[in-house]
Amino acid sequence: MNHVSLSVIDFQEMLSSLLLGAMSYPQRLRLAAGGSLPASIKIDAKIFPDLTNIVQRACRMFGVEEDTVSVVGKTLEEWAEEIHRLWSKPPLALTFFTSGSTGEPVPATQEFSFHVQEILALAEIFKGRNRIVSFVPRHHIYGFLFSVLLPKALGCPVLWMPIMPMRSLIAGLQGGDLVIAFPLLWGKLAELNAEFPADVWGATSTGPCRPEIITALKKAGLSGMTEVYGSSETGGVGYRNATEAPYELLPYWERVANESRLLRQHPVDGSRADYALQDDLSWKGNTQFLPKGRIDKAVQVAGVNVYPTKVRKIMLSHPCVADCVVRLMRPEEGSRLKALVVLKTVGADVKASEKDLNSFLDQKLNHYERPAKLSLCDQIPTNHLGKAQDW
Repeated sequence: MNHVSLSVIDFQEMLSSLLLGAMSYPQRLRLAAGGSLPASIKIDAKIFPDLTNIVQRACRMFGVEEDTVSVVGKTLEEWAEEIHRLWSKPPLALTFFTSGSTGEPVPATQEFSFHVQEILALAEIFKGRNRIVSFVPRHHIYGFLFSVLLPKALGCPVLWMPIMPMRSLIAGLQGGDLVIAFPLLWGKLAELNAEFPADVWGATSTGPCRPEIITALKKAGLSGMTEVYGSSETGGVGYRNATEAPYELLPYWERVANESRLLRQHPVDGSRADYALQDDLSWKGNTQFLPKGRIDKAVQVAGVNVYPTKVRKIMLSHPCVADCVVRLMRPEEGSRLKALVVLKTVGADVKASEKDLNSFLDQKLNHYERPAKLSLCDQIPTNHLGKAQDW
């Protein structure tokens, strides 16, 4: 396997990204040049009030014991040097976290060699790109793979950008660029109606990107778009370069009879391990697939299995509901389901709508399925990657 390694600078950029993610927008504008914090910035609880949690997250990400790390008073560069030194002792692994859309973010740990395996496969797909322009945080798996590891595999520079959709960002692109973004940002860029320079390619992941957004971007001059399907738990699974086309399985994955599982070949010893997916897949041959939809996983309410996806589907059948999310409460909230609802009609009588919806749910759901907390909102809250987040 080709040798791809992480340097102190890479650790500095991942830690910078983690710190930026904990900052307010005005703080980021004041302290970050482009998409990075300066190496000389002091790690101070006055600047980062949530520093304890940030340090815990960083130590978990790199598999480092908290009591072996001294942070306060160090510069970002010094912190990165210390974490890099402690991490660089086998076994090498990294832990990334799910978005937390169904409660607390869940850690997903993989050997570093698996990330290298993936990025070498992706480098073949993006061969010939001269520069990577990334709008994705480096402490998320997607941003790490595409804007920390992929530039190494391609031997090209990377430009980390703040997540601000502006015409000037598009105007600053150049031929040969690969732009790394996510569906929400791609949608905002499409709304700008700005023309892309020739020979600029895009990549998107973290969730489905609507075909009409990709079509609009191509009309604005984007040469093409690669959609990557995967998750924090699996990394990349497949890719496609045309909307509605099947995804092509990345070469280290293997189809099995179960439509929600795959086998992955170990990059070092060649052994194969079984992985569970978030979706059932519809196959075309052994290497092409389309996601059929999320697997309806049960949660327990008072010892009884209930299915949040089923509850959501029933709620969406009510004529006043435009969208909703349903999940199990966290322990401190209770032990039942909770739901967040977006009404179809802006300015609708909220109290009347809520009363009507509650009556509907009383008829359609049993006691265990019935959300104990029902909240109405204008839109489902999302994080900085455009993924639904907890509320």
